Amino acid sequence: MRGRAAACGVAFASCCGAALAVPAAAAAQVISGVVIEDGTDAPIAGALVELLEQGSRAARRSATTAAGGEFRLALPGAGEYRLRISRIGYLPVTTAMYTLAAGDSIHERLSMPRAPVALDTLRVERRDGRLTGFDKVMRRQRENNGIFIPGAIFEMADPPYPSQYLQYLIGALFTTSGGELRMPGARCTVLWIDEWHRPRSLSSLDQIPVSEFAAIEVYRTFRDVPEELQVHVYPCGLINVWTSAAW
Repeated sequence: MRGRAAACGVAFASCCGAALAVPAAAAAQVISGVVIEDGTDAPIAGALVELLEQGSRAARRSATTAAGGEFRLALPGAGEYRLRISRIGYLPVTTAMYTLAAGDSIHERLSMPRAPVALDTLRVERRDGRLTGFDKVMRRQRENNGIFIPGAIFEMADPPYPSQYLQYLIGALFTTSGGELRMPGARCTVLWIDEWHRPRSLSSLDQIPVSEFAAIEVYRTFRDVPEELQVHVYPCGLINVWTSAAW
C-alpha cells in the first residue's frame, strides 16, 4: 500500500510539475554592433546610437558606444526599426529599416564619415582671443570622459520639450530640491548655457529654439569634468549647452 502511495505521489508530482511548469520567456530582440570611422576603420567611442520606430523621428531608446565602438540596444518588441548614429565631428548616419521578429538579433558594423571642416573653423581663436565653443568641444572629446551630443539631434527629433529629451538621451532623470539640479550618482549638477550663463533649472532649455542647439557636453560627476572647469563647479557634475551664438 505504501509503495503504491509512493508511486502515486511520484506520479502526482510529475503531473503537477508538468502542470505548473512556466514556459521560458521569449528571447528579447537585440540590435548590437560596432561604429567605426569611414576610411580608417578606427572605432568611434562616445557616439550616440538611437533607435527609431518606423515613421518616427523621435528616438525610442538610445545607447552610447564604448571605447571599442561597441553598442547594444534591446528592442521594446518585434517590429521595424532604424538606427540613427551621431557624434560631433562626424556626419550623422541613419540606417535602412531592420525588420525583427520575436527573438531575432542583428549585429551590424556601421561606419561614419568625418564631417567636412568649413574654412572658418580653422581659426583657433576668436578675434577677442577666446576659443570658440567648437574648438573647446573638439579638444575635450579627445581628453575627457564626457558625453558629447550634437545639436543636430534636437533639430532632427524636434521635441516639444528639449529638457525632457535631454534627460532621455543621457539615460538619467533629474530631481529638483530647493531649486537644485541633480543627476543620480552625482553630489550635485551645474547647468550652463554657453559656458557662462547659469539658469536655475533644466526647463530653461525649453526656451531655446531647437535649431539653436549646437552641442551639449555632459559630465556626470565632478571627476569627469575637464580640469579647467573644475574650479567653477566643484564638487558637482556639469551639463554645458552650446548655442549657435557661441559655437
